[in-house]
Amino acid sequence: MLPSNIGSKWLLVSFALAASTSAAQAKGISSSLSLEQAIKIAIERDVWHQSADLKQQALLHKAKAADTLADPKVSIELMNMPTDTFNFEQEAMTQFRVAATQALPRGDSLSLKQAKLSLAASELPILKQVRQAKVTEQLSLLWLQAQLAQSNISLIEQDMPLFEQMIDIAKASYSSALGNTRQQDVISAQVELLKLQNKLYEQQQKLVFASAKLGEWLDVNLNNVRFSLPDLTTTESKLKNLLSPIGTQSASVFYQTISNHPELKALQIQHKVAEQNIELRQQDYKPQWSVKASYGYRDQPSAMADRVDLVSVGVTFDLPLFTANKQDQNLAAARAQAGSVKLNQELKSRELQAGLAAQLQQYQTLTSRQALFDKELLIQLQQQSEAALTAYTNDDGQFSEVLQARISELDTKLLANKITNELQQSIIKSQYYLVQSSRLNQTSVFLGKGDK
Repeated sequence: MLPSNIGSKWLLVSFALAASTSAAQAKGISSSLSLEQAIKIAIERDVWHQSADLKQQALLHKAKAADTLADPKVSIELMNMPTDTFNFEQEAMTQFRVAATQALPRGDSLSLKQAKLSLAASELPILKQVRQAKVTEQLSLLWLQAQLAQSNISLIEQDMPLFEQMIDIAKASYSSALGNTRQQDVISAQVELLKLQNKLYEQQQKLVFASAKLGEWLDVNLNNVRFSLPDLTTTESKLKNLLSPIGTQSASVFYQTISNHPELKALQIQHKVAEQNIELRQQDYKPQWSVKASYGYRDQPSAMADRVDLVSVGVTFDLPLFTANKQDQNLAAARAQAGSVKLNQELKSRELQAGLAAQLQQYQTLTSRQALFDKELLIQLQQQSEAALTAYTNDDGQFSEVLQARISELDTKLLANKITNELQQSIIKSQYYLVQSSRLNQTSVFLGKGDK
């Protein structure tokens, strides 16, 4: 029969080997919701989209109303009534008059107002695309936060029984006095288990927080959802094609990439609206005409000759002579507003180009780090952990070395998880800069299904 310390060590080896393969055999969490479905639900439930639809309808109604003449004005008058008798037949100049006045617009102001409002309405679908892109990005990042926490919880829960077993073995070995386990090894193992439990609580807290934030957008139960990594193959391929221009080609490549972004398209429409406003203010220098016609009825007394009725027709117009404090200032303000929007276009273009370049650089760095972890570091740490365990079972190593090797391996796995998650976040953030205004269609662009 083997001594108790030898049997315990072989039990530890068996338990460690079982824990190393438990990831493939672990019971999965039931999944009833994908990220694509979550994004679709969030966009459908977004009240902002409904508000934008109503605002667009309001602008279209205003545009239709803007290209309409003002209502004519009608006046009814009893003129030149004698005050001594108030007899309508007494005086020849007494008459009952009905007049109508129709005001005409200044120049082309009506058609310009209609064009301006129609342009403003055409911006709303573009703004909806911007909103959709931002909602998709925000929801995807929250999803990745939940995925990282869920994956870390799985790793910790897989290793926690092993650490508990290591404490039991350390206690048995220390009690038997047959091995080289010391009291401080037992204490160290207990401390590391407590640290591991704290990490577990921390990840559970992050999962709860991310799920709660997702609940702002989704009216579904997320308790049993498996937050898997999304398929971002198409976007990743685009990013790889854009990596070479960094430092080797001009900024025109980046500008061409973001030139059709909905944020820029929205600013282009705003600039056209501002230009329409300039033309509208130029119409203020033109006179406003009004056409007036009236009919005057006069009574016919029996003692006098017949009195004919009277008809009057005329026009009125104003003369914009004193324009320095009104028309000139309004026109200058409209030109300044147009210039401001034009500069905002340039600013937004630089912002989008810089953001895309930064995310590409982040993607490149994280890809290198992920390769380092997957191809070298994780493999070597696993070999180190196995070697320390083998040495300990052969009485050629210390328990503390086994403990530290397992801790180092777990910490590195958690860090590898974080790097993979950050890489996914970088791709998600890059997708926002790659959105094309004319091709945006629900969630297809964001989930790698936008290209045919």
